[in-house]
Amino acid sequence: MSKVIPVFFIALGLFGLCTIEFGVVGLMPEIIDRFGVTEAQAGQLTGIFALVVAVAGPFLVLMFSRFNRKVMLLISLAFFTLSSFVSAFATDFDMLMVIRMVPALFHPIYFSLAFVSAMALYPEDQAPRASAHSFLGTSVGMVLGVPITAWMGANVSYEWA
Repeated sequence: MSKVIPVFFIALGLFGLCTIEFGVVGLMPEIIDRFGVTEAQAGQLTGIFALVVAVAGPFLVLMFSRFNRKVMLLISLAFFTLSSFVSAFATDFDMLMVIRMVPALFHPIYFSLAFVSAMALYPEDQAPRASAHSFLGTSVGMVLGVPITAWMGANVSYEWA
């Protein structure tokens, strides 16, 4: 039972990570209206995020893998939270684009360390199960995180979403 709680929080972090990464897709109408950009420009928010992850990810994972996993997971979560909060108050589209690059830098670090940490909690024969439980956060983030973000943006506000 004591191992379930850390895996739950790892999965919750992965949920947040996927929501940060793809939730912007559900906010496209609000972003277009708020910043006066085209659909193509708004779509660049997702493309730039993916590009930063793809280009910087392998190097960042190698660079930060020597540090304490728990500390790096917490630092990553802090940057996800901070960048989400700051992006709610971005005054122009270029600023929003730069702000989106911050969680993109921490995405590969959290993603890789989350699975390693989850698997380390269990004996070797149960490690795939721990990994699968953690991956639920990613799946739920894609299936529920994006629609919830879109609903919040449309019905509450861009800032809350």
